[in-house]
Amino acid sequence: MAIIKKYFSLLILISILLSSCKTNSNKNSIVNIYKHKVPIKSFNEFIDAKMKEMNINGLSLAIINNGQIAYHTVKGYADVEEKKLVTNETLFEGASISKPLFAYTAMKLVDDGLLDIDKPLYKYWKDKYHGISDDDFEAFKTITARMVLSHSSGFPNWRSDWNHLDLLFKPGTAFGYSGEGYMYLERTIEIILNTDYKGVERYFQNKVASQLKMSNTSYLPNAEMFIKKASPYRGDLKLERKEKSPPEFNAAAMVHSEALDYSKFVCALLDRKGLTEKSLNALFTDNTLITKESDFGKDGVEAWTLGLSKYKLNSKTLYGHIGNNEGFTAMFLMEKDTKWAIVVFTNGELVSEFGFDLFRYLNQNN
Repeated sequence: MAIIKKYFSLLILISILLSSCKTNSNKNSIVNIYKHKVPIKSFNEFIDAKMKEMNINGLSLAIINNGQIAYHTVKGYADVEEKKLVTNETLFEGASISKPLFAYTAMKLVDDGLLDIDKPLYKYWKDKYHGISDDDFEAFKTITARMVLSHSSGFPNWRSDWNHLDLLFKPGTAFGYSGEGYMYLERTIEIILNTDYKGVERYFQNKVASQLKMSNTSYLPNAEMFIKKASPYRGDLKLERKEKSPPEFNAAAMVHSEALDYSKFVCALLDRKGLTEKSLNALFTDNTLITKESDFGKDGVEAWTLGLSKYKLNSKTLYGHIGNNEGFTAMFLMEKDTKWAIVVFTNGELVSEFGFDLFRYLNQNN
């Protein structure tokens, strides 16, 4: 009887996940966060003009409204020189929008009883973390997953020397954006799972990607996925194309995906799916406040939750993240009340303002 109940519960869960993030597009207009309709024809014209103005070669874009895909398009070239167009299958580097997806994955471990976000991470280790100095060791021992995910660990963004990792401030006392912190948490998860970096990818695929039907997303893309990957560009300059995954699970910067597939994760957040209520609440709770004078504050960021930037834009509270790698830019913004979101992937470098321009164009309150 218990087996039958468990099987029935599993069927219900699968049904819920499959029903999330359906496509419900209107061929003529997109509804914005103020419930006003924006003609798709004019929006497409705006996109084309902005891509030309900002010298963006390729694009994958999705708009979510009421928890469903309201608009999806791909435009331009995955590779200009080879005249290879962007398709629905074209992959992009997600850069730092890897972080919210990894935070969601970390909360899966919390729900599985494997990770305590307020337990010092060093307690999971048998050995000292590489590069930490004796002077910083006592402070280092206080760093938790919560601090890492909300950028208050004290780590720099990236260490300049593999053999030296100095703390910039006492953990938990300030904001300091850090990819290095995410790598520390990822390596801690390797220990928790008694595995290597490939095992963390397997956990992500089994516990997150497969549950959300994200079949075109990976932190460690295989050879077949690399064939679908867009070439990176800095303006007109084509950069070197990475053809294989690095020997690590880069939780901070190396998820490969595209707008339609990544939208399934955004829909899960908006529809509050896949995690316990406690973990979902934690993902959206302010942990580190951002000053208005800081670079992030000037861009409208008010706080950092677990993996998410909390913005105040157009008088609305939004959550999201931006990402910039060499030759790639990605971003997403979502508004919880209307279950509205925009998801953008490009193979252009340092063009995050493009996504914000699209957001502002769609969300004029008039």
